[in-house]
Amino acid sequence: MGHLHILTAGLEPAKLELPAGTSTLGRHEDNPLCLPDGSISSRHCKLTEADGQLFVRDLGSTNGTFIGGKRVAEGTVAPGDCFKLGNIELAYEMDVPLTAPKRSPGNHPTAAAPVTQAKPPAPAAPAGKPCARHPATPAQYICPKCRTHSCDACAKIHETPRRRTVFCPVCADKAMPVAEYAQIQSARQAREDLAFHQQVKGVFKYPFSAGGVVMLITGTVLFCGLDFLVTWGWKVRYVMLKVIGYVGILALFSAGYLCAYLQKVLCATTQGEDDVPGWPEFSQWWDDIVVPFRLFLAAILASFGPAFAYMIYHAVNDSEMSLPVLFPLFSLGFLYFPMALLAAAMSNNWFAVNPLVVLPAITRLNLQYVLACVIFFALVLVRFLSESLLHAVLPVPVLPSVITGFLALYFLMVEMRLLGLLYYTNRKRLGWFTH
Repeated sequence: MGHLHILTAGLEPAKLELPAGTSTLGRHEDNPLCLPDGSISSRHCKLTEADGQLFVRDLGSTNGTFIGGKRVAEGTVAPGDCFKLGNIELAYEMDVPLTAPKRSPGNHPTAAAPVTQAKPPAPAAPAGKPCARHPATPAQYICPKCRTHSCDACAKIHETPRRRTVFCPVCADKAMPVAEYAQIQSARQAREDLAFHQQVKGVFKYPFSAGGVVMLITGTVLFCGLDFLVTWGWKVRYVMLKVIGYVGILALFSAGYLCAYLQKVLCATTQGEDDVPGWPEFSQWWDDIVVPFRLFLAAILASFGPAFAYMIYHAVNDSEMSLPVLFPLFSLGFLYFPMALLAAAMSNNWFAVNPLVVLPAITRLNLQYVLACVIFFALVLVRFLSESLLHAVLPVPVLPSVITGFLALYFLMVEMRLLGLLYYTNRKRLGWFTH
């Protein structure tokens, strides 16, 4: 077992013992590991100690998790290495007992002691990574979550007539054969060498990848239902005044939860994931709903604020707007918005939408960013044209709304995938999380 040594001065306790298996670390006392600091989120990260290493997984924290000076969604820390949670620096240390060789009395061999020959060296471990619990046995499985290697003897195997599922003995997540995992890692490494324009072609089929269709259908039903409740609630506002408050909370929740999911799609892409992620966890109202919604709202206001201000000014003064002024303002907004949203979502900080962060990043990417903006504008245009066309072609009360909701979620996932790939292929050039 190991422990975390808190290197930042002023925090008590200075040492946190790691419990067996997987545990959460956060600011609130209901976490097994509690760090009472303002830069630590209520549920900041998950920690799993296995295979002589510490696996760290960020839980969408506000101030981030940093390993090797880079902000990560998940990563592995070796004994003796340091990492940061928010503003707190910690070191992972192993509790290894020291054993001394047994000696005879007098600290020297007696005359009667038999002379023994040196033992032959132990047989070398089989090729490949050994099992974490049986070092002499080669591992057959690896857990993609905590990177624990296991063999048939210690892995938890569930078999049915049609399927054989293997679970990790440490974190109970699904494990996979070592060879299959190596192929996935090899394909991911090969994809890292591809340029942005070479990976753009796959963004349109991304929502239909493993698990994507289920997420699209579930999301369409969920958000169409919430949209119906919001619409119905406002229609009966003259009869049931209380409904307005409930509907407003429901609308805020649905918008925030959608923003949280889109942020999760973007962050999963920036970590090299190819599969569509599941729905985000919901345990803390502020961190899980309000913060993602605030990030998207900040990006929108920073990008289209001048255009909105121009329209409001002329509406208040009842004067005619100039199209040669309004069109460039919206064009600049479309050029600014993708990078502002990417910066805010990656840093989890609304202040990242300021021009000091966004404009230098745009100039570093040049044509790649222009390509991303063109695709983004085309998706927005197709989305709104399809909505008008569907209501004209399909005069059915519910069907156009359902199809529109499906297309809206599909295009939003494509846009987040596009921005994630933009960062993934240019992360060294952007250098946002390097110190």
